[in-house]
Amino acid sequence: MSLSSSPNRESTILELGDVEVEVSVWESTSGWNANSVIDGRDYRVMGAADRDDALERLEKSIMTNTEATYALGIKNRRYWSPNPFWKGS
Repeated sequence: MSLSSSPNRESTILELGDVEVEVSVWESTSGWNANSVIDGRDYRVMGAADRDDALERLEKSIMTNTEATYALGIKNRRYWSPNPFWKGS
């Protein structure tokens, strides 16, 4: 298999709150894979049972990553603070 060959990727949109993120989904011999590039970083899920599972796992991966949610402008609940002077988005 040459490096130039690539699987048939389907481009779709993943809705994360009010934000739409472009995602690639494809099937390989090890299962379904999905990836998205956010702010220059590659977020990837490999070996999911089906297409919906790959998208769900990618969504969870992005939503639990503080760098990704910050880049998308989504408030990450893991780092919420009751402090009124906190400058989180």
